Amino acid sequence: TQEMGIRMGQSVAVAHVIGATAAAGGFPDLIVGSPNASEPGSTYAQTGCVYIFAGTATGVFATTPSQVLCLPSAGGNGGNSRNFGYALTTGDLDGNGSVDLVVTSPQQNRFFI
Repeated sequence: TQEMGIRMGQSVAVAHVIGATAAAGGFPDLIVGSPNASEPGSTYAQTGCVYIFAGTATGVFATTPSQVLCLPSAGGNGGNSRNFGYALTTGDLDGNGSVDLVVTSPQQNRFFI
């Protein structure tokens, strides 16, 4: 069933985060935060998810996400109302030429790269 009130689009960015970089002929991707979403089947509610929609040559993003990142992760970041995806940004943080994605989880006082 569709979750109600998942706040999809709370945060949005466009960057090359999957596939080829702009220099290699890749297309920018759409990254959408949904801090009240939950991974299907999760024990926890409103943990938060980030959806990544691949860019295309026509400039239209894919309609189905290529990747979905949700809490809790395998690392044990479980708990209700974590708000993962509340805010996000992108940039080359380590100078390696690849775009990094930074996602906040304010209820945990953390950010993830």
